[in-house]
Amino acid sequence: MRLRKTFLVAFALMLATIFSSSTAMAADFRAPDKESGNVTVNKDEKVGNLYTGGATITINSDVEKSLHVGGGSVFINGNVGQNLYAGGGTLILRGSVADSAHIGGGNIIIEGNIAGDLLAGGGNITISPSASIGGDLIVGGGNVVVEGPVLGNVSIGGGQATINSKIGGSVSGTLEGLSLGAEAEIGRDLNYKSLKEAQVADGAKILGKTTFEQIEKRETSGDTSTAFITSIVTVALFVKLLIVIATGLVLVYLLKKVTDPALRESLTKFWPSLGIGFAALVVTPIIAIILAVTVAGIGLAGILATVYALFLIIAKFLAPIVFGSWLIKIVKKKTTYQVRWHEVVIGAIAFTIIGMIPFIGWIVVFVFMLISLGGLTRIAHRSLLR
Repeated sequence: MRLRKTFLVAFALMLATIFSSSTAMAADFRAPDKESGNVTVNKDEKVGNLYTGGATITINSDVEKSLHVGGGSVFINGNVGQNLYAGGGTLILRGSVADSAHIGGGNIIIEGNIAGDLLAGGGNITISPSASIGGDLIVGGGNVVVEGPVLGNVSIGGGQATINSKIGGSVSGTLEGLSLGAEAEIGRDLNYKSLKEAQVADGAKILGKTTFEQIEKRETSGDTSTAFITSIVTVALFVKLLIVIATGLVLVYLLKKVTDPALRESLTKFWPSLGIGFAALVVTPIIAIILAVTVAGIGLAGILATVYALFLIIAKFLAPIVFGSWLIKIVKKKTTYQVRWHEVVIGAIAFTIIGMIPFIGWIVVFVFMLISLGGLTRIAHRSLLR
């Protein structure tokens, strides 16, 4: 049972994708097969919010709410009832998405309909003729092909881009090359920077004004890299939120006997937990090194190092939950600290934002990680005494 719980924590750390405030309810976690590392969700399964990751992921069923998925190869054949957050080496979306989609990957193929916006970053990105985007398309990639209609605006950054479909709004971007196919129709303006003017096929239509700025190769590389990196970073932030939320939910719902007392120990005994956490962080590796230099203590040093690493990993993902519980108690003026999905989601968002603030934010993150580590250490110490 302990090995199984450890595996679940490790698996949650590997999840790749993104976040919606409504997705934490009715969460469904799918661990990969122990032998193949793959995950398959059958067509007849009923799924609410789905969190999963593995080598090859195949989603054949409809997902009633949001889907959070990351893997080497990801195949989404069912429909998604809310938002999609996905990342993979190869990613193919055949089902429809009722809200927005945030996707990152090496090769991305969109064949289904997306009712909201699509944010995508990757090497090769293809919006197939069978696909449609009901909102805006924001994409950064080495090679981008848009053959499905987009109701809103299109923003492209990257290498080569080809548009051969109807665009309801404007098209803008900085890229190395742009081609408009015979089926292309841009409903508003076309504003772009490139090495040369776009190749426009006979039959292509631009209903608004066209603004072209020719740029040098060096400038293009910088601008397209910036646009591409911006898209990737945005997707990466969603993936980071997904990892924090998914791991937090695993800790709260599957390891509640550990998480709940550790959280209360951290917050109700703040200063002792802070001190013990700092001592555990600094002293433990010193003890492990001292043991390692003695022949008799090598085995013990290895065990201690393994436990130390595990505690640091758990503390890292427990800290946002502790912060969320503390924040909700302060804001709502509650008398006790609670551990529910609310604390996980709010804590993940707030903790991620605070972590971006230089110095002060870093200190807050470090302090809450220390008290989480201290709480875990105190709980472990009491368990050993028993």
